[in-house]
Amino acid sequence: MESLNDDVSPYGVYFMGSRTVEWCRDWYGSAYYAISLEKNPTGPASGTFRVVRGGNHNSDAEGLRSAKRHSVEPLDNTQAIGFRIVKEK
Repeated sequence: MESLNDDVSPYGVYFMGSRTVEWCRDWYGSAYYAISLEKNPTGPASGTFRVVRGGNHNSDAEGLRSAKRHSVEPLDNTQAIGFRIVKEK
């Protein structure tokens, strides 16, 4: 069994790869990053799909990157999608 310290990012975040795809607050816009702020873009104000990031056990190497962005219908409830609780400073 791996210890909690075996999968810590340089930012102190645990288990960013291969567990589940994670829901994000943002709506998905395929061309949004071309017109967004460079730092901390928040996504379009509305949309049809939500953003999920990362990958899971079914993902290829490209899909396992924690920054990998996918679009998913908001009511999708597959077991491969989870979430991360974030505490802002």
